[in-house]
Amino acid sequence: MIEFETFRDLLPKNHRSMVSQELVDRLNEWDKDPKLVDSYRENLLSYTSVMKDGKYKLEDYVYAVKYVSYKLLGSTDIDAYAITFPDRYQRLIDEGLDRDRISPYAAAYKKNKLVNAIMEQTLVPSHVLNAPLHQQALNELAQIMVYSKSDIARVNAATSILANTKQPEKVKIELDLGVSTSVVEDYEVAMNAMVQKQLELIAAGGDLKAIANASIKPKVIDTEVVE
Repeated sequence: MIEFETFRDLLPKNHRSMVSQELVDRLNEWDKDPKLVDSYRENLLSYTSVMKDGKYKLEDYVYAVKYVSYKLLGSTDIDAYAITFPDRYQRLIDEGLDRDRISPYAAAYKKNKLVNAIMEQTLVPSHVLNAPLHQQALNELAQIMVYSKSDIARVNAATSILANTKQPEKVKIELDLGVSTSVVEDYEVAMNAMVQKQLELIAAGGDLKAIANASIKPKVIDTEVVE
């Protein structure tokens, strides 16, 4: 059973007020389909994160999850569409459309952004899905490395094994916080020089603009060699 509070609390806050007991009762009726067993309830509660951007209606979400749930169980596009939207499907039948002519409607729904967002959540990463094949390939390479009569084949196999079994490289981030003492000292000298220059301008009755624009460059004293 899908609990009212559980379903409501898993949704983003801006969708929680839309959950009604009537909706939850309807969802529990759907979950009684022996084909779905418990998968629909699990999917409904698992993919609520797709609602966070607020672009989708809650009603659209529950139908999209139902469609995806049937697709994951092996139903064809049109069968999943017909089961998810029996009223729509029946209306098209009543209008004289056969399955071939209804197929474009099912194909269009399959391309729905919400449906695709949920479907992406169900995908297993390739490296996880193919982990057994990866290990099988390594075992085959190990056989070649040990028993092959070709030196080149053994070397290539060993090289491939090393490349595919090496430890993940640690990302070394070095943050150099060292600021040279000379830079700090130069900056302090420049600041002192600026303050001194401003004081000199004030004492000489300089205008405010000149005082405000006084350079922070240290004062340089030119020396002349008198012959």
